[in-house]
Amino acid sequence: MITRRQMLKLSAGLSVAGLSMPLAMPAWATNPDKPRYLILIELHGGNDSLNMCIPHNQEGYYAARPSLAIPKDQHIILSPQLALNGVMSPLENLWAAGELAIIPGVGYPEPNRSHFRSIEIWDTASNSDEYLSDGWLSESLKQVMLDEHLAAHGIVIGRNPAPLMGEGLKTLVMRNQASFIRESKQLDKILASTENPTLRHLINVHKDARRGGEVLRMGFENAKKEANKDKGKKSNADRFLVDVQEAAAIIQAGYGAPVIKLALSGFDTHFNQNKQHQKLLKSLAQGIAQLRASLTESGHWDQTLVMTYSEFGRRVGENGSQGTDHGTAATHFMVGGKVAGGIKSVVPSVTDLVDKDLQYHQDFRALYASVTEQWLGLPLSSHYQRYKQIPLLS
Repeated sequence: MITRRQMLKLSAGLSVAGLSMPLAMPAWATNPDKPRYLILIELHGGNDSLNMCIPHNQEGYYAARPSLAIPKDQHIILSPQLALNGVMSPLENLWAAGELAIIPGVGYPEPNRSHFRSIEIWDTASNSDEYLSDGWLSESLKQVMLDEHLAAHGIVIGRNPAPLMGEGLKTLVMRNQASFIRESKQLDKILASTENPTLRHLINVHKDARRGGEVLRMGFENAKKEANKDKGKKSNADRFLVDVQEAAAIIQAGYGAPVIKLALSGFDTHFNQNKQHQKLLKSLAQGIAQLRASLTESGHWDQTLVMTYSEFGRRVGENGSQGTDHGTAATHFMVGGKVAGGIKSVVPSVTDLVDKDLQYHQDFRALYASVTEQWLGLPLSSHYQRYKQIPLLS
């Protein structure tokens, strides 16, 4: 007999939001035969983007980082102002093809340096003194109606579903497709075998999670993808590459969601930064290049936009532990087959600082507005209309 405790433990893996959303045809304003997908990559911990996109023409960078500055012979020169860290060489082809947009100096007024609060600001698109509960995509994604091919409005592989949370949204949170499908099948078996009214009620509460599992199962089997096992034995960087494969499989199968969120953790580099950060940047570049290769082969790359974000950047100067402390403004990427590549904002000065931090030149909500309207084709709420968008598409 299945106990209530066992059922609760099982159903904990089937996270779902927006349980009462009705089903209809998808409504985002692009070609319905070629829907567009947004892949969010959270760089969890606060990425040191100065060592990712290097202001190689500013001598102050090298002076502020006597042990951490990336040597000039390890630069991939992109422009007179910026170089890419050499470990990110998989992105060279995307830059050459005009498919990589780099946005330096992204931040917001009166920045917060707390991990918890700053990621909350990014997740909800709030002001630094404003507390919002819904994710930044919630208002727009409510206008996307679901059909039999879409499991949810958003799929989160890994941590932090907050950008995709809000009343009326359905968001699936999973470790990977295979585990999600196994768990949804188990709930179906329990429902068929129990007469316990409490158990039946609790399972029925998860009915949309089970439907999501069924939809994903169809795509999973149609795409003939094998899920990775033993993910817990891998490093953050290795797990990220597995998650990238999961995201590509969902898009290729055509049974997924308009937005898929991934995360790469480990960027809180207060000490001995170089080795750890280099590995993470290499994994990020490999993951993006892997997405491009897989989705180009299947014909989905022109339907996909990848956006990175992080709760904050790092301070310009290194600390006494060969690391960097919490900063503010940072550089982020937009990548995709239809992206208008290039450098999309002012490269901040490493000497003209505010409280030892870079000045921001691009509000992060302008990126959100650009993605929502130009890429997903969804109308903007009044919250975003005050921000000047960046030219995103070619």
